[in-house]
Amino acid sequence: MRIVIIATGLWGDVRPNVVLGRALQKAGYEVLVVATAPHRRWIESRGLPYAGVSLDMQGMLDLVLGGEGGLVRSFQALNEVRKNVIPTFLQAGKEVAAVMREGDVLLADELVSFLLNGVVEKYKPRLMHVNMQPQAITGQFAATGQPILPNWMPMRSAYNRMSYGIFRRTTWLMQGSVGNQIRARHLGMPKQTWAKQKILLDST
Repeated sequence: MRIVIIATGLWGDVRPNVVLGRALQKAGYEVLVVATAPHRRWIESRGLPYAGVSLDMQGMLDLVLGGEGGLVRSFQALNEVRKNVIPTFLQAGKEVAAVMREGDVLLADELVSFLLNGVVEKYKPRLMHVNMQPQAITGQFAATGQPILPNWMPMRSAYNRMSYGIFRRTTWLMQGSVGNQIRARHLGMPKQTWAKQKILLDST
């Protein structure tokens, strides 16, 4: 059995996934780590096979957060990221599809599931979410990026649980069209709907 680990973020994503990959390798599994180029040497020096993906997450963050200029500059930076993000993610989706084989197990953060739904449908790997952020639905705290209610607020637990649905739906509205372009261009598959994407998320 081969386990493919998608670690497309920065060091906070790559390091724990590599620790997990080494443990799986020691347990006898074949492991492949898919990550960005700056992490290749570090991953391979720890004895794990590497496959590259064309995402420059640090560059995107530097563009949005770096420099001065206040709010106007922030909006300009976001527009620059938008112009580059679609072709970048399309290429990344193509690269992930190229390394997949039938029977693989796929470990990935839920945030990149829009890139992977076509791969999962076509190659039928066992998909397991390994989230670096809290994304398992719970009443204890709100989803990533959602407002946090004070402890004295009534219905806080219900709100927290509901926030995960809002987060997932918003993420799909922002990213689903990119995933559907990957499906059409690189996998020859029909578009994914939100209803089917939700079933995928709920089943992993």
